[in-house]
Amino acid sequence: MRRRRLSGWLAALSVLILGLALSIDGWDLGIPGAVPAAEGVSIALASAGIADGPTQLSAPSSTHTATPAPPPVASGTPAGGSTPTPAPVAAATPTPVSDPGGAPVVGSTPSPAPSPAPTPTPAPGITGLYGSAIGMDSLNNTQVGGPNHTSTSYRFRASTSARLNSVRVYIIGPTHAGYGAGTGGTWQVTVQTDNGASNHAPSGAVLASTAFKPVDGIVTVAWPSPASLTAGLLYHIVFVNVDADPTANYASVDGVFMFHPTVPRQPAFSNVNWGQPTRSGSGDWSDLSTTVPIMQLNYANGVTAGLGYMEVWVRSYKSISGSAMAREAFTVKGSNRSVSSFSVRLMRASGSSPLTVSLETSGGTLIAHCTIAASAIAIGTPGINGTQPTWEMCTFGSTQTLVAGQSYNVVLSTSSDTVYSIFVIRKGSAWGFAPTTYFSYGHAQYTTGSSWGPFTQDGGGAVDQADLQFYFG
Repeated sequence: MRRRRLSGWLAALSVLILGLALSIDGWDLGIPGAVPAAEGVSIALASAGIADGPTQLSAPSSTHTATPAPPPVASGTPAGGSTPTPAPVAAATPTPVSDPGGAPVVGSTPSPAPSPAPTPTPAPGITGLYGSAIGMDSLNNTQVGGPNHTSTSYRFRASTSARLNSVRVYIIGPTHAGYGAGTGGTWQVTVQTDNGASNHAPSGAVLASTAFKPVDGIVTVAWPSPASLTAGLLYHIVFVNVDADPTANYASVDGVFMFHPTVPRQPAFSNVNWGQPTRSGSGDWSDLSTTVPIMQLNYANGVTAGLGYMEVWVRSYKSISGSAMAREAFTVKGSNRSVSSFSVRLMRASGSSPLTVSLETSGGTLIAHCTIAASAIAIGTPGINGTQPTWEMCTFGSTQTLVAGQSYNVVLSTSSDTVYSIFVIRKGSAWGFAPTTYFSYGHAQYTTGSSWGPFTQDGGGAVDQADLQFYFG
């Protein structure tokens, strides 16, 4: 696909015009660029993040060894959640990016560390939730350098006391107009402590540092002298473009975007424990209100943690109506789980019949059910700006025990006079993300009445690597 590079105010004007045009079509959200917006303010032209609607990756082979194809591409705009502040204005994104490719390593790779196979555990988020617990409407790229001299940080709370050998992040390089330009620049990536202030920004105290040229893909960044972290403390992975001309030579990091973030922004994480402070030049740091990092933390003791969902299939949304149903099929690992409620993120297309949530054994025997009133679910069409899904919850009549080792289904259905729309998020298992960074115990499925099968990737085929946006409480 031919791309052009623009410069100066002509480039900015072109991006604005493109943004207005594409937002009308409702394909995506985001304009590469820019300065962090205040919480709740439109991200159209003043955000360090640009919603890049996932450039969808092609389905890997069944052995998951094939080179993946395009990274998450414009998946529309719908979003859900709730915030009293105004919704961000959808803008355009550049043409779809290339695929994240394999797993390049940048920086110095430390010597091999013990690598026990830890039992997957839920992400370090809100206590008691069981499920993906991530809401996603698109990707959101943040330029490192660029016209606004942007720097960004991925903030996290250490889950173990050990050396942090490396992190795995999503980069979109300089060959994609708007996401990057020139050579991509030179990035300095440091591990820093938290400042302890209310904005929880990087302190400037550097514990580890490396520099590299950013390349397309989901890559591993390692440090020649890894920092030793302490469990329970906040830290930052800080990305700064130290190129001689960072305005002309820059690239972007990609994160998970929601139009209307909830409080917390993601059910799986508290806002403090998992956030993305950003600043322009030497200005103040402030969290992106709509975005959280896609990042895996790799500790020397074999522990991995983070968020490994890296794609959303908005354009391939499915309808729930009559014999058409969606479900998450899963097997309980570790210990028993006591659950009393179920939350799911979806939309309503038409009708007034409630959504029924049925908890079943893997053989289809009903264990419990509950309903969500149609009036509680946002009405609209996925992929159309201004209409976004919401998190909705129903409560079972009594607490249910999900038994370790047993398999279950949670099925979403409604009568044929009503239509609900649902889309899924993809876990990065084919791109080297560890099972600790996503819900590794199950997968989303869909049926029109005959048999159950995987959801379909935007622009691709059925790929059995996705989850509903859901959780038990």
